[in-house]
Amino acid sequence: MRFFKRLSLLILVALVIPQIGCGQIYESTIGLPLAINQFRSTDDVALDIAGNIYVVDATSNKIKKFDSNGAPLLQWGSYGSEDGQFYNPQGIAVDASGNVYVADFNNHRIQKFTSSGAFITKWGGYGTGDGQLYAPGGIAVDAS
Repeated sequence: MRFFKRLSLLILVALVIPQIGCGQIYESTIGLPLAINQFRSTDDVALDIAGNIYVVDATSNKIKKFDSNGAPLLQWGSYGSEDGQFYNPQGIAVDASGNVYVADFNNHRIQKFTSSGAFITKWGGYGTGDGQLYAPGGIAVDAS
């Protein structure tokens, strides 16, 4: 299943990245800042109802947002475990209201944001009990 997710992601990224304007995924030294249209390690992509594109840049711990024409709009996130920070984010989904959900893999949680990147809430935490998560790698939302 992970193979097919990765394959579909690679196909989507191959179609989306040239539209965003960078034409390639940049492998640069960790610690050097990247422009919004440069990536260290893309892991997932989501679209909202307006056609905006959200890209998870896992290695730089950022979410990057582009309009439907590929113009950069904003990015948010940084390394850490505080609200709005990530440690290797993996999956992303956008609901019908425009809320953005991010699977924060190494923080063992899901975080929810507004479409402008403002933190709303989180849930999960390391463990295998009710309400706990262990390294969530993806997320999906339904119509409701």
